[in-house]
Amino acid sequence: MKIRFIPAAAVSLCLTLALPAAAPAASVGYTSLWVFGDSLSDPGNLFAATGGAAPPSPPYAGRSTNGPVWAERLTGDFTHNGLATGNFAFSGAHALDYDAELFPIPDLADQIGMFSAVSAGQLGARPMATLWFGANDIFKGIDDFAASDPAKVVTIAAAAAAEVVKGVTEIAMRGVRDFVLFNIPPLEMTPAFALPPPVGFPAVAGLAAMATDTFNTTLAALLPGLAAVAKVTLIDIESVLAEAIADPALFGLTDATFPCYVQGMDPATACTPTEAATKLFFDTVHPTAAAHARIADIADDLITPVPLPATLALLLAAWGGLGLLARRRRPA
Repeated sequence: MKIRFIPAAAVSLCLTLALPAAAPAASVGYTSLWVFGDSLSDPGNLFAATGGAAPPSPPYAGRSTNGPVWAERLTGDFTHNGLATGNFAFSGAHALDYDAELFPIPDLADQIGMFSAVSAGQLGARPMATLWFGANDIFKGIDDFAASDPAKVVTIAAAAAAEVVKGVTEIAMRGVRDFVLFNIPPLEMTPAFALPPPVGFPAVAGLAAMATDTFNTTLAALLPGLAAVAKVTLIDIESVLAEAIADPALFGLTDATFPCYVQGMDPATACTPTEAATKLFFDTVHPTAAAHARIADIADDLITPVPLPATLALLLAAWGGLGLLARRRRPA
């Protein structure tokens, strides 16, 4: 199922990087960019909040990958044009709200609370927000219930998708009209579930697949209900990464099977920068910086209002023919 998306904003709580964006999204009328999410969008917020204790090694500049995440690349265009950006994403964040026993990682509701401090002047007349949640809810569900009550994992996935939609409504009430949402990757195809033990957990790959499908199907089904309050573009990252795993050359990569780094590995033996540039996965679940750059290209192309044929041409050029279609649902 194809879904759509909208731009992501990235004013990081811990740092702002003026990296070049793939296309001039800020030049088409958006006045600010605000990012909500987990490790796939975190530019180093958790690392800063824990004094460098998390995420665990390697890490690279506090991220869960070996370089800038996709959201940072989009932020550069906005900051270059003097526009406000903010990134509230934290590695380990969930869509659902959980009581943390150790460090209280800000989940979606907490991140929206942080966003409440942003003034109308900072938002501007046409702010954009991006949300990417769900994988950690499924990971936690599998950890807690795969053995005792696997059906509950699927229930959690559906609830997490509903929570993302609820979050869009709450952010819209604070003045944001344009949104980009991501569904979640095909978790069963990531090294965490596709590789054999001790690296992966193939025994629960089927459950991961069901949970992924439930989250993504639920999210897509609930989006029409947002039409009155928001214009939402959903990026079907599940299909994008599934195609990239099947044929990494579409991403300009050569290896979509083996990650650079596995927990417990000596960081000194992890990939060299040259090797990492050829791989889709940095660790068993996170994309490499090279893959993040491709994701940023896709997002930026889709949020730039050019005619559909031109958009497709951009995507085909950037992705070597990778099939991708984004549909927009506009507010009434």
